Amino acid sequence: MSHSTPATVRGRKARQAAIGRSAEVLPSAEVMRQNLLDTLAGASPEAEAEGSAWYLAAHSIAADIADRHGLTLAQAAGVIAALSPQCGWAENIRLADQAAADGRASGHTADACRKADAILAGADPFEVLGGRKVRSFYSNIVRPTTSGPVTVDRHAVDMLVGRRGAVEDRVLERIGAYARCAAVIRSVARDLGVRPHEVQAIAWVAWRQVHDVAYRYDLTDL
Repeated sequence: MSHSTPATVRGRKARQAAIGRSAEVLPSAEVMRQNLLDTLAGASPEAEAEGSAWYLAAHSIAADIADRHGLTLAQAAGVIAALSPQCGWAENIRLADQAAADGRASGHTADACRKADAILAGADPFEVLGGRKVRSFYSNIVRPTTSGPVTVDRHAVDMLVGRRGAVEDRVLERIGAYARCAAVIRSVARDLGVRPHEVQAIAWVAWRQVHDVAYRYDLTDL
């Protein structure tokens, strides 16, 4: 028979309260699931093709950076992921390629550059990268043909909630919110027989086209 200490009980209650607060700012799983299905149903053939191949293309880009600058694939993908927050895809790749060429990162926040530099120096990206979405993004790039973590960025949240700017409610900072969003994407992916990160990418490409953000934002504009 186990005995919980007062601190353990307080911690459990705090986590439960935080999860409850995340439920207050997110729709039900059923509503988010329907929003995702509606987005997928409205995807053009071009959006579906682009989304399906997005992480495969990102993997190829990381492999190219690795080959040209003498890095491992994990290092190149890790640097890309480290420099991805608040950065569009084209700029993300430009900064990562420059960091690989120079042996040190620049042009981003001090924290992002510090993480990229540590990865370039040989640190394990999983030990360096912070935040679930950045680590998930790294994993999706490294293993695009394997079902794994789901990258839930601010645009994915908007899509699941069903309105632009929903993430301004700081949803992803609530304990349990990321897991709830990822679970919805996994559920739909399982029903459709598609990898979760492919569903996420297809839905985002379709969402940004519908909302005319195709050229102003990108998948890694986290």
